[in-house]
Amino acid sequence: YGVDDIIRNKIFVALSRVSHNNVLLVGERGCGKSTITKHIANMLTNDDVPNSLLNRQLMVVEIPTLSFSSMPRHIFDAQFKAILKDANKRNQYIFLVDNLDSFFTDSRYVDTSTENILYMMLAMPNIPVICNVSYSVYTNYIESKGGLPNTTVIKIEQKTEDEVVEILKQSKVVYENLYNVSFTEEAIKKCVSLGKKYKTKNTLIATAADFLDVCGATKMITKPADKELAKLEINLGEIINERTLAAEDNDGDLYDELTKKEIVIKSAIANRQKNLSL
Repeated sequence: YGVDDIIRNKIFVALSRVSHNNVLLVGERGCGKSTITKHIANMLTNDDVPNSLLNRQLMVVEIPTLSFSSMPRHIFDAQFKAILKDANKRNQYIFLVDNLDSFFTDSRYVDTSTENILYMMLAMPNIPVICNVSYSVYTNYIESKGGLPNTTVIKIEQKTEDEVVEILKQSKVVYENLYNVSFTEEAIKKCVSLGKKYKTKNTLIATAADFLDVCGATKMITKPADKELAKLEINLGEIINERTLAAEDNDGDLYDELTKKEIVIKSAIANRQKNLSL
């Protein structure tokens, strides 16, 4: 899907630079900006990053929350600068500012000098900042004013139909677990086809995912309750409770016996769910 390539060959390179080490991800809704930041967080947690970024933590900065602070502005600015200076000395953070669209277009934020908060963060040499924004806001409010200081712009392009199918094949498990259904590849392709046909202001992946969501919800509410599955789930709960009591009584033999039963029942539940989804 190119996500790993974008992160390793573009974003990590930019974050490791001495100058322009802030990153602005530009792309419309559904193009993968949030997926990229989540992937970066996982990579940092697992130390799957270059040496220059080892031991860094991704910290989410809620600018709207900060901008509505009740303390006097000059006091807030002084305290926020002190926090930034301390974080800059520690040299172990990457800040994430999600969705700059409202920051530039919502008068509630524009009128509260939130621009100072963003620019103070972008000026810290040892705190790389990752931001994301839509193409329209980038063009009208950022690029037209000369861009953001000390920032590398990385544009995330829209996905092709085949790429959207592959992405939904990986993410379908969320809907399958939520609605207790199973989606075939053909069903996913149909959702993408419908998404292309009825796409409005949303991106193809967002519209196709909406169709997948609706299909799952519809299937769930039209599917009759399964008595056998309900009985297995109740039995599983009872065994887990009994095993907890066995652990408290230090009854190792009973604990092991109940653990084996738990494995058997979980397997039976999984098989039953699979049969119901066919």
